[in-house]
Amino acid sequence: MKRNFIIFVLLLTTVVFLSLSLPVYAEGEALKEGMSGDSVLNLQARLCDLGYYRGALDGSFGPGTRSALISFQSDNNLEADGIAGQATLTALDITSAPSGGDQLPLKVGSSGTMVLRLQARLHDLGYYQGALDGSYGSGTSSAVASFQSANQLAADGIAGMDTLRALSLISSEVSRGDTSTRTDTTQNNAQPPYKEGMSGNNVLKLQTRLSELGYYQGPLDGKFGAGTRSAVAIFQADNYLEIDGIAGLATLTALQSAKPRSAIPNRGDVDRKAPALVAFAKQFLGTPYVWAGKSPSGFDCSGFTYYVFNHFGISIPRAADEQYFSGAKVSQPQLGDLVFFSTYEAGPSHVGIYIGDNQFIHSSSGTGDVTITSLSASYYSARYLGACRYLR
Repeated sequence: MKRNFIIFVLLLTTVVFLSLSLPVYAEGEALKEGMSGDSVLNLQARLCDLGYYRGALDGSFGPGTRSALISFQSDNNLEADGIAGQATLTALDITSAPSGGDQLPLKVGSSGTMVLRLQARLHDLGYYQGALDGSYGSGTSSAVASFQSANQLAADGIAGMDTLRALSLISSEVSRGDTSTRTDTTQNNAQPPYKEGMSGNNVLKLQTRLSELGYYQGPLDGKFGAGTRSAVAIFQADNYLEIDGIAGLATLTALQSAKPRSAIPNRGDVDRKAPALVAFAKQFLGTPYVWAGKSPSGFDCSGFTYYVFNHFGISIPRAADEQYFSGAKVSQPQLGDLVFFSTYEAGPSHVGIYIGDNQFIHSSSGTGDVTITSLSASYYSARYLGACRYLR
């Protein structure tokens, strides 16, 4: 009896020791490099939706995930340590454990960039012929189920970790059986070069890629409008391409291997920076005029110039008169220079950005939005004070 008791105690001690020795990953625990699993995959998915991560969705926390996380933390005033602690997870609006909804697994009702990527991948493989709209509906579910069935996966129409891994491992050249039965997906779709006024799935893919790289913040609607053109122009400026806002072969090729915009060092090349600055400013055409506004929800004149220059890491004062007195005066404005006017009060009380061809872009209380005006317009020509340069 005594011997049995001793054996029981020894076994109990061993169990307790092992339970204390094994790592326990509780919900809410920080995610960091070296970890793996659904929680990491969910983190990658969220960073992908926000445009920070464009690597493999494999559930493995490697250097790419860490780099994306640091970029997100830096942009959101968090400690940039590359570790997804509670503050970072809260800012990302996720928990460390998948919880459905718009997060993984992807299923009917989910939406966002990840769903768009899933649709595009299924489309390339010949499984999906619906709209690339980023909304997980019955058509997407059916395509996922068909793919799963053909690849010995549980055909439930839900894109979980195994399905996403399989999709990332299979080459886009692989199709379902006989390739002769595949639909020609280039019909009734825009072909390169892509430019303003065009639309279709290929334009949607262009917008998606620009969004992933941090150049495009507009709707992923497959319509090549002013916002897409400006995003293309900024990408071209950053990558030493001809800046025309048209996605031709050289631009499309560069997009395939480009780095995120956050990873491109700030250059002092005025010839390149000025067109990029102007292209960025044009993205806000039509943004409402708001007194004291300095964000994309609404700008006043100096708030607009302040926001645009700050985006390029160029520090300028907030108020129009301070911008005028602090800048280097120039006799003739060049692309990217600030132009000033005496409007509602004596002295520099209105400011805009010179965009070439004797025109400037500004947030106007008169028109009620961000607009482009000629320096020769009678109202402004009579009140013109001069130009200043901040680009070096």
